[in-house]
Amino acid sequence: MRLRLLLLTLSICSTFLAANDGAAEVAAGGLQPKIERRVIMANEKLFISEKEVRVEYEFINKSPREVVTEIAFPIPEYGLGQELIYHPFNQFSVQVDGKPRSFRTQTQAWVKGRNLTRLLEAAGLDIATFASIQYTPESVQFPSQIRGLPGPALAKLRAAGAVSPVDVPAWTVRKTYYWTQRFPPWKTVRIAHAYAPVWGEFYFSTLAELDAPPRDSGWVVKLEPACTDQVTRDWVAQRLEARKPGEGMKDRFHIAWVRYILTTANSWKTPIGQFELEISADPKERPCFCWDGPIETLAPGRVRVTAKDFVPKGELTVYFLKP
Repeated sequence: MRLRLLLLTLSICSTFLAANDGAAEVAAGGLQPKIERRVIMANEKLFISEKEVRVEYEFINKSPREVVTEIAFPIPEYGLGQELIYHPFNQFSVQVDGKPRSFRTQTQAWVKGRNLTRLLEAAGLDIATFASIQYTPESVQFPSQIRGLPGPALAKLRAAGAVSPVDVPAWTVRKTYYWTQRFPPWKTVRIAHAYAPVWGEFYFSTLAELDAPPRDSGWVVKLEPACTDQVTRDWVAQRLEARKPGEGMKDRFHIAWVRYILTTANSWKTPIGQFELEISADPKERPCFCWDGPIETLAPGRVRVTAKDFVPKGELTVYFLKP
């Protein structure tokens, strides 16, 4: 049994796995979305692989006055559960006009629509790492900060539903990176950031499971269909037929996935002038995602899509089908 962190909040389906930069404001309850129509996203270039996500933007302030606003980059909400690999978002970096830029981080804990951040912080627990949980496959144990809590503090967490009956973290994490950005009038501002994504994976033995991915109780959202074309379906079917049943995981097909939030781009003046997405996988793998338009193959395992005047209508999930 392994822990896998579901990168919830990446999915590139025609319609969807981190997030586009969005305008925001700091309110009493934390960061709040903000509509900023004076600034356009003239260009977005996005790169996604299992190991790295990079995105470059060109913003232009179309007004005669300087615009000062918070820029927020939310990470897809993620939870801790079976079949989730834990890997915190800790390699995030930002550059503005080619120079490194400092940023702040907002981390919140949620349980069934309730914000329990203050409760967990009062208990001295690290939210983003699920109380510094460590998975030990040899003993199937989850040592964490929770075990050291005094009885009354632990009782409060149990009563709030923040931990399970066996004291395993039950909250999900909403993490957002943000900074204050100035946009001079009529000037182009170039913003770039990169990070190592959290990716999920599962195994399947029929094409039906690929069309309707399973939903584990620990997952935050249901996975979207993989949107495979007929060539990919034939490729998968041939390999499934070649597998021998009764050999444990050897008779199942392995798939990994990464999610990305696209719709936060709509907080700026729409549409995105030029949009480009490149997906890179191992040459032996097949990336697939939903996209309403042509998909260009650059090399084995590498594809690209482009769009003009692009308005995201959903989020993105990229699947990596492994032989």
